[in-house]
Order: sequence, then C-alpha cells, then structure tokens
Amino acid sequence: MKARLFPPFVLLAAICVSICERGEAQEPNPLEEAAPCKLAGVRAEQIIRGTTKAADYDSMLKELRATISDFVAKAGENAEPSLHCLNYDGGTLLRLGELEEAAKVYRRATEIARRNFGDDDDSTLTLQGNLAVTLTSMGALEEAEKLQRDTLLHREKLAGTPRAHKLAITLLNLAMAESALGDFAESRDSAERALRLAREYISPEDPRWGTIFHDYGMVVDQSGRRAEGQQFFEKALTIRVKNSDSAGAVESLASLAASFYDVGRFEEADHRYEEAYKLAKEVFPPLHSTTAKIDRSYCRELSSIGKLQESLAKCDEALQILTAHGEETMAEIYLTQINRGVTLGLLGRDSEAIETLRASVKGLHSLSPAYSPELYEGVRSLGVVLVDANRIEEGAELLAAALKEQRALLGDSHPDVLLTQGNYAVVLAMQGNLRESEAELVAYAKKADEMRQLYGRDQRTVRGVFSRFAATRMFLAKLLVQEGRCQEAFDSMEETKSRLLRDQIREHATIGNSSVENRDLFVSLEQARTRLYLERSRNAGNGAKQTDVDRRLRELDEKVGDVVARVQKRRADSVGSETPSAAVRRYGFGVTTTIGSFALVEDEVLVATYRTRVGFSCTSLGQWAGLGDSIWATHAIQSSVRGIPGLLVGTSLTPASRVIRTGVRSFALIPRTAAIPDGATVVTSGDDVLSTVGHELFTWLVGQAGKSERLVLSPDGVLGLIAFDALKIDGRYVVNRFSISEVDSFLPSVVGAKPQIELKTRVQMIAFGDPIYTVSGASPSVAESTSKSEATIRGETDETANWPPLPGSATELRSLSSLYSLVPSKTLFAKESANVRSLRELAHQGVLANTRLLVFSAHAFADVNDPELSSVVLSVPPGGSARDAFLTALEIASLNLNSDLVFFSACDTGFGQVVTGEGVLSLSSAALIAGSRSTVHTLWSVVDSSSAEFTKQFFSYLRNGVSAEDALTKTKRSFASDTKRAPPALWAPYALIQSPFSIQH
Repeated sequence: MKARLFPPFVLLAAICVSICERGEAQEPNPLEEAAPCKLAGVRAEQIIRGTTKAADYDSMLKELRATISDFVAKAGENAEPSLHCLNYDGGTLLRLGELEEAAKVYRRATEIARRNFGDDDDSTLTLQGNLAVTLTSMGALEEAEKLQRDTLLHREKLAGTPRAHKLAITLLNLAMAESALGDFAESRDSAERALRLAREYISPEDPRWGTIFHDYGMVVDQSGRRAEGQQFFEKALTIRVKNSDSAGAVESLASLAASFYDVGRFEEADHRYEEAYKLAKEVFPPLHSTTAKIDRSYCRELSSIGKLQESLAKCDEALQILTAHGEETMAEIYLTQINRGVTLGLLGRDSEAIETLRASVKGLHSLSPAYSPELYEGVRSLGVVLVDANRIEEGAELLAAALKEQRALLGDSHPDVLLTQGNYAVVLAMQGNLRESEAELVAYAKKADEMRQLYGRDQRTVRGVFSRFAATRMFLAKLLVQEGRCQEAFDSMEETKSRLLRDQIREHATIGNSSVENRDLFVSLEQARTRLYLERSRNAGNGAKQTDVDRRLRELDEKVGDVVARVQKRRADSVGSETPSAAVRRYGFGVTTTIGSFALVEDEVLVATYRTRVGFSCTSLGQWAGLGDSIWATHAIQSSVRGIPGLLVGTSLTPASRVIRTGVRSFALIPRTAAIPDGATVVTSGDDVLSTVGHELFTWLVGQAGKSERLVLSPDGVLGLIAFDALKIDGRYVVNRFSISEVDSFLPSVVGAKPQIELKTRVQMIAFGDPIYTVSGASPSVAESTSKSEATIRGETDETANWPPLPGSATELRSLSSLYSLVPSKTLFAKESANVRSLRELAHQGVLANTRLLVFSAHAFADVNDPELSSVVLSVPPGGSARDAFLTALEIASLNLNSDLVFFSACDTGFGQVVTGEGVLSLSSAALIAGSRSTVHTLWSVVDSSSAEFTKQFFSYLRNGVSAEDALTKTKRSFASDTKRAPPALWAPYALIQSPFSIQH
C-alpha cells in the first residue's frame, strides 16, 4: 500500500520568511500585530500535548479557532496581520495533524494573498504550494497536482537565487503529487530537475536538504527504485537528526520503514517503525494523527512477522487517536481498519475480520479515486480472508476485481499487484482452473524476477524479495505436477532454487577472475561492509548510531558496485540461459544414475526425477503437517552419537530434549522438561523417526530409480539440513542402497564455464589445519567459543579466538601429508602458518587457481542470521588482530578457485541460513561460488577423533583414483558397518555437493 503517511513539514519555514520580509518593511509591523495568533497556537500545542481525552482535544481546537476568528474579524480579512494570523493557524494545525482544517486555512490565506499581492507574488505562491502539499497528504491528488503546476508556472517567471530555492521545492512537491497519482515518468523528471536546481543554488549545510532528500527519496521509492529511495531517506534522516528536526526525523524513519517493508526486509522495517513510534511519542501530542499513522503502518508490519497481538494493539491505539479527530480522519480510520481486519484474519477470527474489512472497503469506496490504491488493497485483503474462511468463490471474485483495478492504477510490476496476482493464481488452482492459474503464475514469476533486479546488490533486500516470491513460484511447479508435466515442473523447481546462488556466482566469479588489485580492493570493501553491518546489529535501539552506520553502509555498497561494474566491462557474461532440464539432458548421465529434485510448497513436498532412457517423472508427497518440526527432529537424532538417550541427557551445544510423535508421519523436538501435548506420544527409538521420514521421502523416488546405483539430489529449504543417506528404507540406511550426492541447483552456472587446467600443471593438494587456539584455564566448550567468536567478528571484543584444542586435526594433517607429500609452508599450513594471510598470499600468487584439492581442518561456526559471516577459525597471523583468525564465507566466495574439491573437516560447514526456495546458505555455498567443482561439508558438529579417521579413509580412496562420490560412499559404508563407528552422528554429517556438470560419470 502506498503510504501517504505524514503531514509534510515542507514549507513552513519558507512561508514565514516570505511574509516576514514584507512585514519588516512596513510600520507598524504586521508580524508583531499578529503575535496573539502565534501565542494562541503555541498555547494550544502546549495544552494539547498533555491531552489524552477526545473531548478535551476538541475543546482546545475550538478555542484556537475562536481566537483566530476573533483576530481576523477585528483586523479585517484583507489586512496583512490577518494573513500572518492565518499562516500561524495553518502551521499549528499541521503540527497537530489536522490536515483538513489546515487545508481550509491555507486555502483562505492563499485567496487573501492573491487579492492583496497578486498571483505572481512569492507569498501567494508559497501559501498555495503549502495548500497543495497538504492536499497531497489528504489524498486530494488531482487538485494538488493542478495547484503545484500553477505554482510552478508562476515561479518560473521569477528570477534570483532565493526564487531558485523555492522553485526546487515546488518541483519536488509537484513530483510527490505526480508520483502519488502514478505518473512516475513525469514525477522522476520533476524530481531530477529539482535536485539539479537544489545542488546548484542551495548550500550543502542548509537544513532544507533534509526535506529535499526525503521528498526525492519518496519519488524514486514509489517509482520502484527502492534501494535508491532508501539511500535518500537515510541521508534525510542524518540531516534532520543533525539539525534537531525531530518531526522530520519521524517522517524519514517511517518512510524508510515502509520501504523496507515493501522489499521484504521485515526485521529492519520492524526496527525503524519502533524508532519512529518512540520518537513520535516524544515529539507529538498523545492524540496527534502522525502517531496514529505510524501505529497503522506498524500494525501491518507486525502482522507480517507474526506478532499478531502486538499488531492488534497498535491498530487499536491508532483508532483511538483517529476517532478524536472526527470526520476528517475517516480515510485513515478505514485504512487502519483494513490492517486490523488482516490481523484478525491471521488470528482466525474470520467473521470479525470479514465484517471489519467489508465496512472499511465500503468506506474507502466513498472516497475514491483519491484512495483507489488503498481501496483495492483492502479488496484483496478481504478476498484472502474469505478464501481462508472457505468462501472461495466469493474470495476469487474479489481478488479478480482487485487485480484488474490495481493493474490499471499501478502497472504490472508494483509489489501490491504482484501480491494480488499470486493470491489470485493460487485461488484459481483451488477452483480447478489450472490453465488460468498457470498463466497468472508464469506472468507473476517473470515480473517477480524483473522486480528483484531493481534492488541492486543489497543482499538483505534480494533475500527478502526472493523469500517473498519463491513460495508462489513453487506453486507453479505444484500445478505442473498435478497435470503430469514433469519436465516443466522440474524446470520451475530448479530455476527457482538457483536464483540467489547464481547472482552471487556472477558477482564473485567476476571478481575472482580479475586482477590482484581489484580482488584486494573488493575483499577489503566487503570486510569493511561486513563490520559495519554487524556494528549496526550491535547498536540495536540506538537510532542515531544506526543511522550513521546505514549511511556508511550505502557508501560502501556503491563502492563495491563500482568495482564489480568496472571488472564486468572486461568480460562476457558466462552464465548461459540454458534451462535445467536441457542441461540435464546434455550432461548425459549414465543409466545407473537417477537425479531427484525436491520442492516445498508450504507443508507439501514435491519430487521430480530424471533417468536416462526413462525421462522425467514427478509426484506430490501430499500435505505433511509439521514438516519443518519433523526435519529438525530428524536432524537432532542423526547428530546425536547416543541417539535418543543422548538427546535426553543433552550436551554443551544442545539442551536436554525429547522427540515426540505428533502424527502418522510427524515428529517434534521439545525440551525434556516440557509437558507432552495432548495426542502426542514419546518416541523411544530413533529408528522410528529415521524409518518413517525415510519411507515418506524415498519410497516413490526409489521406485523411479529402478536399478540405479546413484542418486543426485537437489533439496529445497529445510530439507538441506538432514543427511539423506542416514535415513532408513526397509530397515537399512539409504547409503547401503545408493551413493548419494547433492547439487544446489541443476541450472548451469559459471563454474562450468571455467577452463580446467591440465592435471600435470596443478598442485594436487593444499591443506590448512591444526591452528593455534588460545586456551587459558579450563578448555572452553564449543558453544562458549562460538559465542565469543561471534562477538569478536562483530567487533564487540578484541579477545583472540578461544577454542578447545583439536588433536584430531594434527592427525589428519599427518595422514594427508603422507598421502600427498605435502610441504610445510608451501602446500601444508599448520600451527602459526594456518592463517588467512597465508591463504590470501596463495590466492595472489595464483596458486589456489591451480590447486586440485583444498582442505580445511579446524573449528568452524555457522551464522544463521548473517551467512556471510560463517567462518572457518584459523590461527591469528603474526601481528594480526583477533578478528584476523576468521576466514569468512564472504572471503571464501571472493577467491578464484578452480578446484575439484574443497573439503571442510570442521563443524557445521553445511549449516546456515535457510532461504525459501533456495536451500541453505553456508560455507560450502561460498566455496561453490568461488569456483570449486564440489565440496564436502558437515551438517552438524563432528567428533574430533572420528573425523580424523574419516578424513584419512576418504582421501586414501581418492588418492587411489576413486571419485569423490564413491570415496565418500565407501567411507560411510565402512563406518556404518563398524560397531564402534556405526552411529550416523560419526559418518552422516559429511555431504558431497557438486556442480551439475561434474556429476556425469
């Protein structure tokens, strides 16, 4: 919804200057004569600031109106002091949020100025512009635009630098009105002209830049240039805070929050709304309409992140404030009721939600066309609630109407239109109109991809947008599965899963293949960006500090983007447009290989397979209630060395827990002390979970595999957190039936386009391990070490990494040295030399690009909130700081690798942030982005002693010419058959992730 949120505190100072200049030239001074009006306004604001009752508020406004009316009547309406009096009155009403009253006063003052001074007079134009801005905020857009154009026409006749100031502001106000009307091209032209004028005539230190930057940000944000709009909001916020413009700061905070909300950055939107709300409470009276408008938007955002009771409270507070303002706030009341109705629907209070939304939509309809975009967003919300209440036909009719009108008003690519289109497509499918549903979803997917390109390289925004759209994109695959169009379903699933990774591959591969100078600059900028991002996180609640960090983040983003753009000019885009299914056919898999793609549509699992000579097959595994909980329970059992008994005891990393069965194929992990829910039973054998989940996920797939010996799987979302080969089918681990590897997506990537270097010129292996960890006193737990390392990497402490020793790492390095004849400080980096500085030097020398196998044997940790910060923990280099011990995912991704395999003998290297439609963003993902053809990562914390033996066996097979996939399978089967090493926790965490083109054998 396009938020016309705030009274525009735009021209009040300009009005005073214009009228004051005229007054000072005359005797007696009209400005001084109007002082009683000014004092009345100040008194009204002071009294109202402490007023919480609607009756008292209304009484004070009546007293103010009476004072103004008496003054104007005595002085005479055409007297200049009356003009000043009305000016004071309009400003007071604006500050109180009484837009309709302010518009009446400004309209009257404009007419007086026009009669006394003429149409071209500066005072007349300033008052008329203020009237137009007020009308824009009220939603009277056509009249506002007409007035702004008239103001502009007369201002362009005037000359001189002061006139240029006001001409720039008039242009911005016109742009705001044009943007609100949907005339984005005209709006951008007006805004660009305004900015050029402002930069030419207005001093960089002028506080008016706060308003100019904010209004320009509104124009570009509403036209779809979200990232740019956010930059200008943040610039405006910085200036307004610096100049103690608290009201303006509230406006910029709320606009920034609304923009973050629109691009799916809900956490940041939540933080900004909270800041805006707190500051508004300090700045404005309790019954000020601005607070209500923030409440209304905050209500919407809170419902989006599941804070439903808080959302309802904010909507109710807004309604209480708005009711005190009477008829003039009816539009805001209706808008607030729409948000409240959505929240009621999410709470399952369907009848109340429907009644609320119907009344709100009816009310807004009476105010059209000024509130047409908001009206049809309300219609969409009502349609969704009706569908949720199983009134599908009625809901579908409303969604169709909303989509038609929104497209006409906002265009095909507006976020509100896409949201409605996605809802409508799903409802069409529910009605059985699969062809129409598919057509809408295909168009939706295309527009969603185009929209994602608007957000530049801001990864937080890209992820937010991607998560918002991926679920609906996967619904297209569901329709195709229902119709048996399996190849198309496979393409839809795999193309969706490839998006984020493909974007990152493009960028980092560009840098990885560039000059050493560009790579160094890129890495240094990314490291600085990471530190700032974390500094921002650390200063949650400190608005001024976060604003400063945001400004520096934007500046760094621009610099990083410049480096990437400079390098990209010198290379062709190496990512082709080949579809996943075409690539799969081209790869020419042997008859012993079956590939399988999983997709999640809410709690429904889709599976598509391909086998040479058989082709594509697909199915739905049906609704799986509690799928996410079941996967986490499976992960917990697989990672516990002692299975169920181990979970009951707990470890330093995991609290004592138990697994319960909540349905035929559903499980959950709960604290050991928690009560058992009604209808649930306690699971006493881990095999129950592994067999049930294995049967559900693999029975159909195994039937399609026939006599295949290999499964190459592409998981989706949370499925990427379980070890597929440690599930059970017919009482046996899957690894005993198949050799399993995984891909992030079957879509061709830039990795496949990299030229392979002849084997004879390549370094066979480089290994980093057995780092020096500072340990004082008792050895810390991994959980303590992880917590302290996260604090160190965020700059919260300067303490050196304090991790428990890893004797198994030294054992691993001895085995690898024997197998591959590693040379200390050349191909073997241990103790002091096992540091990030050594790795960078190898990268600068081009050695890494010539290395076939790269091994990291050390501690590691996954950061699920900021996956770029997941790190391998190495030694602090001589003379380095504590933070220099961390090899982050960002830095790994920026390397230029040409390796066959990166092997992570470390904890949680395949763990990370789960992204809808993408999978898990981890250290392993970073190595694939850097150019490695495959990785072996771990899904949980590995046991040091067994890890050393596992690594030794795996590389022994590999050294004897066995493929990585077969080497991993043989090692796992060896462990699983050894009673001492049989628990999956010891062998199942290792997963092989490959680039699609490297799995043909």
